[in-house]
Amino acid sequence: IDMWVLPLYSAATGIRFQHNKLLSLFRMMRLLRLVKLLRSLKRVQQLYDLAQAVLHATAALGWVLVLTVLFLYVFAIICTQLIGRGMALPDAMREDLERYIQHLQHKDNPTALALPVHPDDTDEVFFLQLYTFFGTVLDSMYTLFE
Repeated sequence: IDMWVLPLYSAATGIRFQHNKLLSLFRMMRLLRLVKLLRSLKRVQQLYDLAQAVLHATAALGWVLVLTVLFLYVFAIICTQLIGRGMALPDAMREDLERYIQHLQHKDNPTALALPVHPDDTDEVFFLQLYTFFGTVLDSMYTLFE
């Protein structure tokens, strides 16, 4: 009633209805119809069993989601340390990566390290991609999720 009749009545007469107790009562009556429908499911055993199975499957899917996020978090930490911090790189490249990360972190500081950034330098592009995709744990989680 409150979704179909009252807006039509309001459009026809020009009277605007505010959200009052009457509208709340109509909404409560609509919820009671839903409860009545759920109660009638118990009469048809197959429908009731199906509804119970859906509820149990939803709970299991919640645990699957928790485990997925946990695995993503663990592997993101590993990838951040190995890739983002350069532990899997040779020593010379790891030092260059650490210098590059320091430069990125102190870029706004006027007394920052003087490190030229040239987009055509393949090492710097490589370091920028490593830091962008695996620099923090959240970046690593997002990269692994993609």
